Amino acid sequence: MSKIILGLSGGIDSAVAAFLLKKEKHQVKAVYLDLQSFHNRKFDQFRTRNAQQIADYLSIPLEIHNLQESFSSTVVEYYIQQYSRGRTPNPCAICNQKIKFNYLLNQLAEHSYDLAATGHYARKVFKNQDFYLSPGVDRIKSQEYFLALLSSSQIAKCIFPLAKYTKSEVRKIAVDEKIPVSPHNESQDLCFGENYNNHNIISSYSRSKNVPGKIFDTSGREIGEHSGISGFTVGQRKGLKISGKIPYYVKIINYKDNSLIIAPHDDLYANSVSVDLANWRGILEKKYLAKIRYRHIPCEGFIKKQDRRYIFSFRKPQWAPAPGQLLVVYDHDQTVIGAGFIDQIYY
Repeated sequence: MSKIILGLSGGIDSAVAAFLLKKEKHQVKAVYLDLQSFHNRKFDQFRTRNAQQIADYLSIPLEIHNLQESFSSTVVEYYIQQYSRGRTPNPCAICNQKIKFNYLLNQLAEHSYDLAATGHYARKVFKNQDFYLSPGVDRIKSQEYFLALLSSSQIAKCIFPLAKYTKSEVRKIAVDEKIPVSPHNESQDLCFGENYNNHNIISSYSRSKNVPGKIFDTSGREIGEHSGISGFTVGQRKGLKISGKIPYYVKIINYKDNSLIIAPHDDLYANSVSVDLANWRGILEKKYLAKIRYRHIPCEGFIKKQDRRYIFSFRKPQWAPAPGQLLVVYDHDQTVIGAGFIDQIYY
């Protein structure tokens, strides 16, 4: 039996994770991390009530910890800063690394617990005398991509009870065990609350507002106007309002002059990207697999160091990698061996 601190969000995944740990006779303490801003108190209160109901039903103690200030100064500021620079942020990866797991693991040390648990679909593996992440059984829901910035020392102190379960199996457990949570209650991908898009977030949290700018094609010809670069990401078509014989997509977001450069679909295939790697545990000049976004099917390529930056070259060109997004590198056994944010795109 281990003493485990569990991050309980009020959603179905962490609820079932708590149930599974209790079933295995572990001593579990739940922690609800309050990340919401004052703009979404009703949403947060709803989730807090859910977490309390789940904890009461499973007979586990629950503590509510207010991390709003840390979340705002770290995740929200990062999110706004990235979009204002024409980049596509990955707030979940930053939040997991710097807020959620950082806090849970600090609690672990302070209260002499053994492990920290969450409801993420990911697997912890031990190889080469070290701890790694790899996808969970449910490859569609697997979330190792969002956890890829965690260090091996952090992974060593974590446990992922849902690693061996599919989402449908988790829903069935919740129903069969009458856990007081909707079987379709999903956690929010972005902890700003419900009904928030980029424009709303920038408007609510940032002093700088969206400013209209020009749209150019790759020849430099001006062909339209956009409503603000924070509403766009590389590969986006929606919102351009450009008519023509063929569809156009955002290829480059130039924050310095507040402009977009658009191109036909096939012009967005990239040969390689530069990346600021963290937690690198691989060998350079070797073939690996990589994801350039969460739903991306891992593609083959090799990584090398050029001057002070790492370059990942794709075996086959990949469509619309976006600066700011997380590139996660996998060994051929699917273990995560490094991750970092995409900087430059090479077509």
